Amino acid sequence: MFESLHREPWWRETWRDFWPVLDDPEQARSANRAGVRAAIGLAAAAALVAALSWMSGGQIRPLGRSDLVVPGPLALLSVSMLLLLGAWGLGRLSRVAAVGNILLFIIEVVLFALTPKAGAIGVLPAGILCRVLFRGASGTFAYHRLLRKGT
Repeated sequence: MFESLHREPWWRETWRDFWPVLDDPEQARSANRAGVRAAIGLAAAAALVAALSWMSGGQIRPLGRSDLVVPGPLALLSVSMLLLLGAWGLGRLSRVAAVGNILLFIIEVVLFALTPKAGAIGVLPAGILCRVLFRGASGTFAYHRLLRKGT
C-alpha cells in the first residue's frame, strides 16, 4: 500500500544515466577504460584540427565558414591537456584527472558555443562524449570506493 509513496525522485533516475552505480571492480575498470578511449578519441580529433590549422597558416575554417576560427597553439595546448588528463591520468585511475578531464571538456564546449554563429554542429557528439567521460569518471571514483571497502 505504501510502496508507491516511497519512490526515487525523477532527477535521481536521470542522473544515474550519467553516473551509474558500479558495485563490481571489473565494471568500474570497464567504465574507466571507456572514459580513457573517449579522451583519446577527443584528443585525436583535436590533434587533427590543430594539424589542419598549422598547415593552413595558423587558422582553419571548418565547414567553409569564415566565422569559426581555431588558432593553432591553443589547439595544441588542448590536445596536450586532453592526453595528459584523459589518457595518462584516467589510465592511472586518478580522480583529479577524471574531474579535470570533464572540466576541460565542458570549457571547450562552452568556448565553442560562444563563437559567433556556432549553431548546433556538435551538440550530438558533445552529448555522447560528455556521457562517456562522466562514465569514465564514475568508474574511477567507484574503483577507489570499492578498493577502500575491500571488494
